[in-house]
Order: sequence, then structure tokens, then C-alpha cells
Amino acid sequence: TIARESELMVRTFAGPEIGVASTKAFTCQLTALACLALMAAKARGHLPHEKERELVGALVVFLACTNVQCVAHNFLHLPFFRPRWMNSAFAIWNTVLIGAPQTLYKYQHLNHHRYVNDHRGPDGTTHDISSFYRYSAQPDQPEPLMRYALLSPLRLNPVPLYQSAVAHGQARQVHAECLVLVVALAAVAWTSPSFFVQVYIPTWYLGYAAAYAENYFEHYGAQPGNRLTDSVSSYSGWYNWIWFNNGYHQEHHWRPQVHWTQVPHLTPKLPGADARRVLAFSHWFNWPGWTAPIRQQTPR
Repeated sequence: TIARESELMVRTFAGPEIGVASTKAFTCQLTALACLALMAAKARGHLPHEKERELVGALVVFLACTNVQCVAHNFLHLPFFRPRWMNSAFAIWNTVLIGAPQTLYKYQHLNHHRYVNDHRGPDGTTHDISSFYRYSAQPDQPEPLMRYALLSPLRLNPVPLYQSAVAHGQARQVHAECLVLVVALAAVAWTSPSFFVQVYIPTWYLGYAAAYAENYFEHYGAQPGNRLTDSVSSYSGWYNWIWFNNGYHQEHHWRPQVHWTQVPHLTPKLPGADARRVLAFSHWFNWPGWTAPIRQQTPR
């Protein structure tokens, strides 16, 4: 193999890739390349220690957000394996990586798909527990971005998510995920208390804050209540290349059971860019109060 013939290599440790390109392999390749760049900069004396910590922290936050938005997200819609026990094992493993039970995240996200960032109803709240109208000052106005992103990880109530898991016969799975997560966190805290407090907790929190900010960007300016216009799409090649076609977000919300590699085929079946919100670059430019570049034509 190429690895055996090479004098030096950087392993990805992504496991076997069978038949088709896998999400895990691509994510690990990007991570290994980023780590290699940081190591090279440090070895050449171009990366001070403090700057290294900042860049590594930013990388960890980005990867945590990427896991939630891409890996954990794709897995809950279309499990990666045929044997049920393998999906159960992966859910437990990814629970450790995202720092929260994968199955509870699944039911939170399915709730989001069912109600898609709805407005507050007569009872004064939203059905979508992650809607940015849920805690806004005005019922018809979204909550400010930074307030939504920074407070949402602290507001989430796991009880109704657990009840949904129980109703679907997944209580034991949640128990297993919680047990493994507690053991893993306890081991990290016991082994290196300073790392746990100064690195893990801040990056975990900021990773989820970034994930909620991404959710905000994916729906800000869209039209809640209409399944064809309730999300924001972006068809930038580089953005969809690194985030597994996440830019085709309206397409995904319209047909969430379609594999991420196939969602571009749904675009011609949706209204054109003049009838819904389509960004020119990526969701990350969809900031409130800033005129995001709007694409006038959808790709065909």
C-alpha cells in the first residue's frame, strides 16, 4: 500500500472506508491536515504558544460544531450501518465526542424538523424548542443572534427529549449513552482537572453555541409555516464541500430522508431564488442587520 511504501505518513484513524466516500473519513482528513499545518508552523517557529492555544481551541470548537451539524445530524436521519447494534455503538461513541447523548439530540432535532422554527402560538411559546422566536421580546421578531446562541445551550430541557426516547423504546440506549458520557467526563476531570475546566468545558460550550448560531443562520429571513420556504439555502461549492451539502438546507427540510449526497437533485423541484431566501456564499453570512448577498438564480 501507499502507507507501507511511504517514509512518513499522518494517520487519520478513521477506520475502514467501504464502497463509497464516508463522512468520517473526510472529516478526519480535514482534521489531520489542520493539525499538520499547526505542527509545521510551530516547528518553523512561526506559531507562539499562546497563538497555538487559540488556534487549537478554535479548531476544536469548529470540529464540535461540525460534528453536531454534520456527523451527528446525518446519522440521526440515516443511520450509518445496517446492524442495529453497530448504530447503537456509534451513538454511544459519538455521545462522548459531542458531550451529550446522541439519542436526546436526535429527538431535539426531529422536533425541530416537525415544527421548523415556528412562531409563538396562543399559549405564548413555540412547538419547536430550538426556535429563535421562543424567547424573543416580540412574538413576530427573532431573538438577537448572540443572545440566542449563547443562552440556548443553557436553556435546553432534556426531560421532554427523554420522554420522547422512552415513548419510542430507546430508554436503555439513552441510559447507556449517559453512563458512558459520565464515566468519560469523570475520567477526564480526574486525570486533568485544569484541562477539564479550562479547555473542555469552554470548548464544549462554545461548540454548542456555534451550532445554535448555525441553526439561526439556516432559518433567519425564511418564511416559517411554508415547507417550501421555511429554510435558507446556500449553493457555494466550498461551503457544501466542507460541510456535506449543508447549504442545501431548504432541500433537506423539505425531504429530510434524502441522503446528503443527493439533496442537490431536489433544488429544481423547489421555488426559485426569487421566491425564497438563497445566499450567495454560505449561511455564515446571514447575519441580522447585515445585508447578506442574495443569489438571484438557483443552480439547475
